[in-house]
Amino acid sequence: MEAKEKFDSNLKGIAGDPIMKSANITITWYQVGATAKLEAESFWNRVESMFLLNLNQEKADLASKQEIQKLLSYKNEEGWAILSKGPVAMITGRSSTFIKVLEEFINWKDKMGKKKFEEAFKECYSEIMKTVSHCRRLDIPIVDGKAPDRMKCAECERTMEMFISYKCCSEGG
Repeated sequence: MEAKEKFDSNLKGIAGDPIMKSANITITWYQVGATAKLEAESFWNRVESMFLLNLNQEKADLASKQEIQKLLSYKNEEGWAILSKGPVAMITGRSSTFIKVLEEFINWKDKMGKKKFEEAFKECYSEIMKTVSHCRRLDIPIVDGKAPDRMKCAECERTMEMFISYKCCSEGG
């Protein structure tokens, strides 16, 4: 709850900042998982479908592939966020990193005269990511008995170790 409150208060402060208002930038945020479990399952099913679709398309945008992969790696975790512009995901990451970027807004908001909000945000995010360690777990559903032989980390581009995960979920009965 503390992270959510930090996130909310920082976003409210940024949304109300005069620079944001003068640039006519609107921030809208949603909380996934605060709704019904069925809605959350539907969300993750769509993310898996997008991942598998992009995985098999050679011409798919690499940045989009990486953001979908990062998002899928957060499926079994709490505390993640997405910065999107309309339907396009710009950055996917841990909420703790997003909070650091939001807390640094006072230091990067002046760049918005020369850059778009999302570009300035990405730049600050990239600088913070250089100082943060990461460990990604990616559970990929096997389709038609096929799974990729290799997978690169969406965060650092190194080849990921491969593990097999099994999962059983039961709702009573």
